[in-house]
Amino acid sequence: MQYRDDNSLLREYAEQDSEDAFAALVTRHINTVYSVALRHTGNPHEAEEIAQVVFVILAKKSRKLAKGVILSGWLYQTARLTSVTFIRSEIRRARRQREAFMQTQANETAADLWPQISPLLDAAMAELGEKDRHALVLRYFDQKSMRQVGETLGASEDAAKKRVARALEKLQKFFFRRGVISTTAAIADVISAKAVQVAPAGLSKAAVALAVAKTTAVSGSTFTLMKGVLKVMAWTKAQTTITLSLGVFLVGTGAYQTHRAAKLNTQNHALQQQKTALTEQVRELQKQRDDATDQLASQADEAAQNDKDNSELLKLRGEVAQLRPLQQQLAQLKNGAGRAASETALEVTGPNKVLFDFLGDPVPPPPDLNHAYTREGLEEALQSAASNAGVNLKRIEIDDSEFPFLVGIVCDNDGYPKLKEQIQKMQDYQCSGSVGSDSCNAFNITPYRLFSGQDSVNANRRMLVRESILFNKISGQQ
Repeated sequence: MQYRDDNSLLREYAEQDSEDAFAALVTRHINTVYSVALRHTGNPHEAEEIAQVVFVILAKKSRKLAKGVILSGWLYQTARLTSVTFIRSEIRRARRQREAFMQTQANETAADLWPQISPLLDAAMAELGEKDRHALVLRYFDQKSMRQVGETLGASEDAAKKRVARALEKLQKFFFRRGVISTTAAIADVISAKAVQVAPAGLSKAAVALAVAKTTAVSGSTFTLMKGVLKVMAWTKAQTTITLSLGVFLVGTGAYQTHRAAKLNTQNHALQQQKTALTEQVRELQKQRDDATDQLASQADEAAQNDKDNSELLKLRGEVAQLRPLQQQLAQLKNGAGRAASETALEVTGPNKVLFDFLGDPVPPPPDLNHAYTREGLEEALQSAASNAGVNLKRIEIDDSEFPFLVGIVCDNDGYPKLKEQIQKMQDYQCSGSVGSDSCNAFNITPYRLFSGQDSVNANRRMLVRESILFNKISGQQ
């Protein structure tokens, strides 16, 4: 059977009172009309009554509709107006139903978008322009392709895609202002899947029977609702007619009115420029809002990282506190001489087992050390630094059993700070960490090209133990 478009079916009914043609139109659009009514009322029985009224109105106005009318959009708008009129006529019950519905929706999880936008969808559609509303109804309510939408609107497929995209962006902004955050793709998917529901069985036949009977079989409440909707539609059309008539009057009122119209056009142009400027300001504010949102998210990530770092710091401080008893135990070890001496002096059982296990594996020195960093080079550097600082070195003990090397010195009172200052001025060395006093001290010394891979908590622990062992050794031999 050859497919017949809406306008040909409507024309056949208007000219021939063809019940078959009207039934085809009702069957084609009943789901959309019923769904609009159901979203407004939340009551299937009331939605059925509204759907029937809409098709009664279509039957009454079939001969007055423009030839090129887009029936899908016209029926959607009529269904919305009928639903709004019905709600106004029973405002108290509708208000209670809406409050209950909104409360129910507020308890839904955010994972389902439809319960969030369902109460807002028709209000959002009402704010769209007629062409945008037609485009969305054709695309997602009638499930037409973009090519079919373009043909129906008298435009190309690309133009239809752009119009649908712009209309979806407007819906997204409308929902965003009311606390529903989503993407245009998600909104399109959920409207396509959820906006049109299957009408109850038998509703099409009931609507056809009531519509073709005109007003003879319409009940009192239905007739009142129909009259109210027709008044609203008539008033809407009258507003458009009045506006057009006023424009014609202004154009033809002579030289004075022409001058005044030109002045109004100038003012309108100025207002358009102001509107453009305000639009740019709105876009800039939206951009600033997005930037602020991104910055806030970045600050939140930074705060989380700081919390993590603080936790690590507290952990390290706790570990340092645990090391202090170890230092006290190491203070009892005398005559330590590097790793070999310490391992010989320590027992691997009993209380010293803790210290032995704590030392871990030794770190070998890098293979490419120059002369300045050998035992002899270090001794020469220390003697040179002591000479420059005017410090008398009484004893030098170097632990080169593993890396980094440790140096233990015994010097005159208050000599160590001066000696360390001179060492830090030398090009090849740097020293850090120390155990002892201003006259007897053990510290580690490394070249400026630091070895890699050893900047860890375990290496620092090991260094602290070795320094303590070396200090005990030199302090016992003063």
